[in-house]
Amino acid sequence: MEFDCSKVIERIKSACAAKGVSVNSAFIQSGVKKDMIVHLSNQHIPSADKFLKLAYFLGVTTDYLLGLSDN
Repeated sequence: MEFDCSKVIERIKSACAAKGVSVNSAFIQSGVKKDMIVHLSNQHIPSADKFLKLAYFLGVTTDYLLGLSDN
């Protein structure tokens, strides 16, 4: 299975919208650097720790953010 950065970006934006926060705010509040989206846009895969922090803050699973699950 290939990692789809564009799908991850879509999932992050969707989870942020569902929580009612901006993407930048979610990164700041979760302790993840705001440049994570830039890295994803450039096809660079962030560390698992960053995904865990962001998923926890957004109230979703890392599988959801990675596009492996729909919930």
